[in-house]
Amino acid sequence: MILCVTPNPGVEHTVTVPNFRQGEVNRTTSVIAYTGGKGFNASRSIQMLGGDYCSLSIAGGHSGEIVKEMTRREGLNAQWTAIDNEVRFVMIVVDPTQGDATVINEEGPTLSAQEWQRFTADAIRLGQGASAICLCGSLPGATPAAWLGEMAGAIKQAGIPVWIDNRGKALELALPFQPDGIKFNGKEAATLLGGREIDSVQAALAAAQEFRRRGIANVNITLGEKGALLLNSQGAWHVQPPIYQPVNSAGSGDAFFGGLLHGLDRNLAMPDALRIAAAAGAANALTQLAGEVHREDYERAWRETRVEEAS
Repeated sequence: MILCVTPNPGVEHTVTVPNFRQGEVNRTTSVIAYTGGKGFNASRSIQMLGGDYCSLSIAGGHSGEIVKEMTRREGLNAQWTAIDNEVRFVMIVVDPTQGDATVINEEGPTLSAQEWQRFTADAIRLGQGASAICLCGSLPGATPAAWLGEMAGAIKQAGIPVWIDNRGKALELALPFQPDGIKFNGKEAATLLGGREIDSVQAALAAAQEFRRRGIANVNITLGEKGALLLNSQGAWHVQPPIYQPVNSAGSGDAFFGGLLHGLDRNLAMPDALRIAAAAGAANALTQLAGEVHREDYERAWRETRVEEAS
């Protein structure tokens, strides 16, 4: 089982606006409302793949009741830590004439220390027996960046493997706790290493080696159309998915992450888990809903995905 933890969920609206024009009146052709957040996107990917998962997030106020109801309607397995403040709203504008999406994120609520402690305790309780707990996405509001690392450390002390998909200060402060795995893109990795460009497999491999020296067992760096690299004690692999014209690429990295952890939960070899991950990420970009993966798209992408050793 995989526990997907989302500290900053939201009421997410994906609107389709052909020929979107900034500063003018635009009309939608479709609207999809659902529970947003990176952990929920990863959960959708795992669910389609037939994996065992649970999502944990926060909920408070009227918007919190909305996200819980939307999650129930979608059929996601979710648990909640109650907070006092409202959760955020997120808008994704899809322009089919441009082939991608614009994402507008609210900041989200600020949690008290007591609420964060309850959230951490719920993660440890629900994660007992899990193959991994993944901490996915931004921290809400003005929640201290150091709290992500403290949560990761508490989970590790409880004997549960923990992976992090985050960026910026929160990830930087979490690295000394030596999570079992980290997943981020080349730009995010470059920021943590002083800004040097990471736009190739070889550059990603060099960066991953630096994070390994800092005590991170599994380092996964995604490179957009150039695929992704993963380095651990067994070796290094580069996975190259097919390149499709995207409908909405929002959530593709999350679908990748869910697919990777699902493969590892099944005790597959890393190259096989990476192939599942890349196919799920590629398939997600062909849908309007973040994290959604259609079986036929996934199977086509899986056939067209290639994994090789990186040296």
